[in-house]
Amino acid sequence: MQHFNLLRRALVLGAMAFAAHASAQTFPAKPLRLVVPFPPGGTSDVVGRLLAQGLSERLKQPVIVENKAGAGTVIGSDLVAKSPADGYTLLLATPGLAINAAMRKGALPYDTEGDLEAICNVVDLPMVIYASSASGFKSLADVRAAARAQSGAVSYGTAGEGSTGHLSMKLVEQATGTRLSHVPFQGSAPSMNALLGGHVQLNVDTAFLGAPHVATGKVVGIATLAAQRSRLLPSVPTASEAGVEVDSSAWYSMFVRRGTPAAITEQINAALRSILQDPKVRETLERSGFTIIGNTPAQAQAHFKGELAKMAAAVRESQ
Repeated sequence: MQHFNLLRRALVLGAMAFAAHASAQTFPAKPLRLVVPFPPGGTSDVVGRLLAQGLSERLKQPVIVENKAGAGTVIGSDLVAKSPADGYTLLLATPGLAINAAMRKGALPYDTEGDLEAICNVVDLPMVIYASSASGFKSLADVRAAARAQSGAVSYGTAGEGSTGHLSMKLVEQATGTRLSHVPFQGSAPSMNALLGGHVQLNVDTAFLGAPHVATGKVVGIATLAAQRSRLLPSVPTASEAGVEVDSSAWYSMFVRRGTPAAITEQINAALRSILQDPKVRETLERSGFTIIGNTPAQAQAHFKGELAKMAAAVRESQ
């Protein structure tokens, strides 16, 4: 009987391995979904649609972008975390994925590390603090002085609770010894619209999103939260130049459901890296201020583990 059970188990495992191998050989046999956990119009959406077009061309199947905004990227992330591990559902994630793991530990509907796996870091982009032209703020020193004069009096909008902008400003609060009032929105575009409408005094988002509004004078670039000034906003000083040691950039990485066959993740990774080597794509991204990465699945996963540790430490310090 024991021998029979061992034989049966071996046959089952062999069948599973054969099915996975056959699936990888025929992948992709149908359209793919690329989940962007933000509304249309924001930076993530722009990057997602550019990648979707390139993937469609290389994988010879339609890649449909689905904007699943809400709950600080949790809704979109959960959709992918609960999808089949077959490579047909992709997630374009940002630091919010790591931030949520730190801020909402034990309260998420999915296991961040257990259910999701990074397969490629695509690009990153520095975060910038913007001010409404009506606010009167011209520098980070102005913001710090106003916040110190009245705790919580200065409001800032972000793409959502647990977004990169949210944690970036938590780091600014720590570095400056101030407390600001956070107003979360469902995505970057609504957040920037709130700043343009004068509903908040500050906004924290990418250089890509805010640069056009700085050019028109509708908003003021206060500080770039990165080690170097943004090529899109060369006149905006870094926080470090203003005496505030904060370094925060938005990374964009592709994830799949953990357990997806390695042959499939390698195939998707190869397609993504091919896209990022395309001269026209590189020109488009670099002109928009992005730094192109395009690494291997192993490197992407190692990077994500580092981000999980960094965000956990930042959240602990902010509490």
